Amino acid sequence: MSTSFGVIPTKIDERLTYGNIVSIAEKSINDYLRSYQLSPVVKLSVNVHDNDEKYINQINPDEKFVWKGTEYAWFTMDKAKGGTEAYCNKLSETLDYWPTYIEEICHDLVSAKDIERIKEYNIKWYFKRSAGQSALVNIAYGHLASALAQLTDGIIHSEAAWD
Repeated sequence: MSTSFGVIPTKIDERLTYGNIVSIAEKSINDYLRSYQLSPVVKLSVNVHDNDEKYINQINPDEKFVWKGTEYAWFTMDKAKGGTEAYCNKLSETLDYWPTYIEEICHDLVSAKDIERIKEYNIKWYFKRSAGQSALVNIAYGHLASALAQLTDGIIHSEAAWD
């Protein structure tokens, strides 16, 4: 079984880079671990894979946090085996078969103006955690989604799990 956190952005600006996502998530994970008096310092790495594994692209931290629909971002941690994947999709593809998707997912968290902006951005992300991953990876995917939501004033929601 897998669980995913989706992020729908209400703001996209120049701060939305791989480096900023990783930096915010690392700080958040490390703060969380310290709150339980655990002392590992977690470092995240990311690269982008072709869905068919034909290639793996190394990432420059200053690159904008987007990739093709035929790719996924793979986040790993230096203290854990495995990783968590992230997908970047066109929102319009979801709206083609689910026209009220934004309203139903975001409920009253967004205004009519936000909905128009969300549609203009035409992007949604989700971070996926698969069964069998280490506890640190299970923590990381939520902190990564949170970092993205923080940078985009985004709405986090669950995919195929719980709200």
